[in-house]
Amino acid sequence: MPATPKQILKRFVDQAWNKKNRKAVHELLTADCRHYMPGLSEPMIGPDAYLQLLDQFTAAFPDCRMETGLSFGEGTHVCLMWTFKGSHKAAFHDFTPSGKVVSIAGVVVATIRRGKIVEIHSMFDNAEFASKLTA
Repeated sequence: MPATPKQILKRFVDQAWNKKNRKAVHELLTADCRHYMPGLSEPMIGPDAYLQLLDQFTAAFPDCRMETGLSFGEGTHVCLMWTFKGSHKAAFHDFTPSGKVVSIAGVVVATIRRGKIVEIHSMFDNAEFASKLTA
């Protein structure tokens, strides 16, 4: 039996963020997957762009984890609640490392077709995240 869209999205989060499995990013995102997130005026497109984002986070927060919560969906659309947590050990954009454990909650809405993620909308409070990096 094929995996459901909810299972695919949860697998992606676990493999990409928790296991740092770069191969899974290419396996689970389409070549033209669009990822929209706060702070970006244009979407990131494709697995390589997503890996750049992942690399930025894992360099700055080497012990980061993404815990998943409630998920629900209809058809090809899935909504998943998540919490990111990691120790700020290296520079992240303009923020110098604080050594503090940073936690932020958010939601992702994804569209999944034929077993692959074609679109991701990540939603979280970017101002809150920034304030935690400077606190």
